[in-house]
Amino acid sequence: TSWMLTAYINVLPAYVVLRILDACFYEGNKVLFRIAVALIESCESELERAEGIYERLKLLRDPGLYVYSADTLMKRAFEIPRFSRKKLEKLHDKAVEMENHGDSK
Repeated sequence: TSWMLTAYINVLPAYVVLRILDACFYEGNKVLFRIAVALIESCESELERAEGIYERLKLLRDPGLYVYSADTLMKRAFEIPRFSRKKLEKLHDKAVEMENHGDSK
């Protein structure tokens, strides 16, 4: 997504982006993925209430609306457990199945 391609510069406040870049330089680019998951978790309840994929995508266009603190975002990102490739594939398959079965929520 454009989130990671621009290292979140165009969707998050500058002070949050600086924290992300700092962590990225220290930990490596895996931080960008952790931040993406943390951002999605930050707006999880809104995503669940959204009616269909287009409304969900609209919510995800501006994840900065759900970030109130760089500290909170970073803490959430680094509390995410490591996922094996197998676990990620299962989660992906589940998401595709939900969307294919006309899940409107």
